[in-house]
Amino acid sequence: MKNKKAWLRIVEAFIAILLIAGVLSFIFINKVQKPGREEAIKQTQRIILDEIENDNSLRRAVLSADNDTIKVVISKRLPNYLDFTIRNCELDGVCGLPNLAETYTKNEIFADEVIISANLTQFTPRKLKLFIWEK
Repeated sequence: MKNKKAWLRIVEAFIAILLIAGVLSFIFINKVQKPGREEAIKQTQRIILDEIENDNSLRRAVLSADNDTIKVVISKRLPNYLDFTIRNCELDGVCGLPNLAETYTKNEIFADEVIISANLTQFTPRKLKLFIWEK
């Protein structure tokens, strides 16, 4: 009889350890989350700005303030659930989002910028700021 009680206690302890390990692993897995929508938007924004920064024709478009060409490229790269606007400003100017309250949604707006200083033919530094939000 004593032998059976000892085995029962060993099994109970093993089950208790398994339960505790299961609960702790469940909590740990829930805390370590995959990149959320904010991180995905920021990463998409950075990829787009890096492409503009490294492509000579897009650099030329930024330096000549050809916003239509830049908008076409950006709209092709963005997912359908995101909307955007850009500001192409002088390097020393304030490059903010105009008419924020009236024009844009009340969702969170993500902003990032890149400075394009020159290409092979011209030196007119410009700052391109990209604003992205969910529709």
